[in-house]
Amino acid sequence: MTIGPALILMAWVFSAMTGASTTGGTAHSTTVGGLANGGSYNFYVRCQDAVGNANPDDYPIAFSVASPPLDTTPPGRLNGLPSGVLPTGTTQATLSLVTNEAATCRYATTPGVLYSAMTETFTTTGGDGAGGDPWSFVHADGLGLQPVASGL
Repeated sequence: MTIGPALILMAWVFSAMTGASTTGGTAHSTTVGGLANGGSYNFYVRCQDAVGNANPDDYPIAFSVASPPLDTTPPGRLNGLPSGVLPTGTTQATLSLVTNEAATCRYATTPGVLYSAMTETFTTTGGDGAGGDPWSFVHADGLGLQPVASGL
């Protein structure tokens, strides 16, 4: 038998496939890594039986990994403290609140200041204060930060 260019090409394509393994059965699988959100992937499969008959053409497997939904909603805010009247002689207070998602919080001493124009950032920000509760991301500035109870 003379080995022609087509047979050499077919053998090269088959041997060049990554993840090839000998399964010997009729159901085949392999894990591919390196996938990322928003990515599209194409794989081309050829198989060979026990006596050496390899597919002459590709069998395409194509898929994509979804992109995460675009977050267009600002974080919800809850449980702002302190509130009411503080005792006589108070010289400092801890500002704190809880958000429903990880966030960086800033503050101003006058209303209506855009976030981008606020110069004061909470010193503790973005931590999950209650074991995964969606309303448990603690933000505080000042002294005396107390733990946030879960189940808010």
